[in-house]
Amino acid sequence: DMGHSKRQLEMVSAFRRLHADPALADWTLVLAGGCDAAATGYLDQVRAAASGLPVDIRPDATFDELVELYGAASIYWHAAGLGVDAERHPDRLEHFGIVTAEAMSAGAVPVVVDLAGQREIVRHGVDGYRFRTEDDLVALTRHLVTAEGQLERMASAARSRAATFGRDAFVARVHQLIDGIAT
Repeated sequence: DMGHSKRQLEMVSAFRRLHADPALADWTLVLAGGCDAAATGYLDQVRAAASGLPVDIRPDATFDELVELYGAASIYWHAAGLGVDAERHPDRLEHFGIVTAEAMSAGAVPVVVDLAGQREIVRHGVDGYRFRTEDDLVALTRHLVTAEGQLERMASAARSRAATFGRDAFVARVHQLIDGIAT
């Protein structure tokens, strides 16, 4: 039982399939985030699964490193909750998705699991894609990379969408609410 797993094994599996496509052979998958001592066995499994692939694993990336990675990324994958029964295990889902919004603000196009907070952030086909299966993750990513101009269009839309979750937009909405109450 992995509890709140980020589903890196599934992402490595999807990446292995994509890497076999000549159009995606020069791409790199970066897996970054926190890793506590209890997860070292899973980390070993991820490393083994990624063997022979251009996969960069950063188990204890700092916030500054994450910001740098978002800035360098073209696509942001998020799979926490993939294969989870949302009714039985809501604790295993990402409920807001602030990390997705941060990646989008850096211009990374999100391809995220179609659950919980990700549904509120990513408008499917507009500023990113939402998937339900590993097959969908592979197909949507392949389309994003190979369709003429798709990655650039969606990166621009992702940046615009992320701005709606930023501090300035939040402050403006609070002021609108206060003005509405005060009148």
